[in-house]
Amino acid sequence: MNLQPCDVIFVTKRKNETLRDIIIRKLISWATDSDITHCAYFVSGNIVFEANGFRTCGFQSLDEYEYKVKRLTCDLETRKKILECILETEGRSYGYMECVALFFRRKLGMYFYYDDPDKFICSEELAKAMYDVTGKFMNIKDKTPTFDLSPQDLWESEYLVEIEG
Repeated sequence: MNLQPCDVIFVTKRKNETLRDIIIRKLISWATDSDITHCAYFVSGNIVFEANGFRTCGFQSLDEYEYKVKRLTCDLETRKKILECILETEGRSYGYMECVALFFRRKLGMYFYYDDPDKFICSEELAKAMYDVTGKFMNIKDKTPTFDLSPQDLWESEYLVEIEG
C-alpha cells in the first residue's frame, strides 16, 4: 500500500493483544458500535503518530496494528500541514473526559461534549488539526461542530476516502 503523510490508520485490532487490549477493544467497540477502535496518522516508513490512553501522544510502529486506511481529500501540502499540527501534540496527555463525552453521545444519546485543549484522544487529533489548518470542522452525523469524534465518526467523514491496498 502506498501510504502518504497524514493518511489515517483505522485500527481494528492490535497484533499480539494482551488481555487488557482485548477488554479495551471490546469496550470501545460496544460503546461506539464499530469494529474501528483506534486511529493513528501515518508519518513515514512504518511510523505512525497517535494519542494512546496508556501513554502520552507519540510515535508507534504501524506493525502493531491490523487496520484500514483512508486519506484526506485535500492536497498533499495541506495534509502535511495537518500532520505537523498533529505532531505538535507529542507528549500531551490523553483526554479521558472526551471519551466519557463520546460514551454519553454514542451509547446513551445524550449530546454532551467536552473539549480540553491540552488533552487528546486519537480521533480528536485530526479533527483539531483539520480545523486549525483549513477552518473546517469534521462534523459528526448530526452536523454538530465538535472535536469530540470517535474513530467511527472519522471513518464516516466526507473529508476522507478509502485507500485500497
